[in-house]
Amino acid sequence: MLLNSLHTNEIKKFVQFDVILLIASAFAVGAAMTESGLAQYLAGGLTSLATPLGVLGVIIIIYIVTNIFTEIITNSAAAVLMFPISLEVANVMDINYMGLIVTVTIAASASFMTPIGYQTNLIVYGPGGYKFSDYIKVGAPLSMITMIIASLIIYAVWF
Repeated sequence: MLLNSLHTNEIKKFVQFDVILLIASAFAVGAAMTESGLAQYLAGGLTSLATPLGVLGVIIIIYIVTNIFTEIITNSAAAVLMFPISLEVANVMDINYMGLIVTVTIAASASFMTPIGYQTNLIVYGPGGYKFSDYIKVGAPLSMITMIIASLIIYAVWF
């Protein structure tokens, strides 16, 4: 131990390699979904579902889908996946793409319902003694409130 520093074993104890692995693999999943054509397929489905609901319906559906992806595969991968889908939906519906990109950005960052959706959630999950259900109990109402407020603001500002 030189200059009162940490040993290699002590450093390994503080680094959460499962978090790093989860983040890295999420980018691969997002790339695979885009390359396989699944992203374009989902964009077609979202467009046909959202068109009758109008622009606010499109915003809400993009938000919900992005948020579901965020809770399952992390925020970064959800944004990587939903960006091209949102651009395609905006193109097909002939609406401002920037509003949908902002929707994706906010929805991808609003991971409150699972510990795996955001790095900080996962980091505090074990040491904080939380259960998976704790995230759902607190996160579901918070996610709903965030979605409603964000969707209305996005609609008012960009559309």
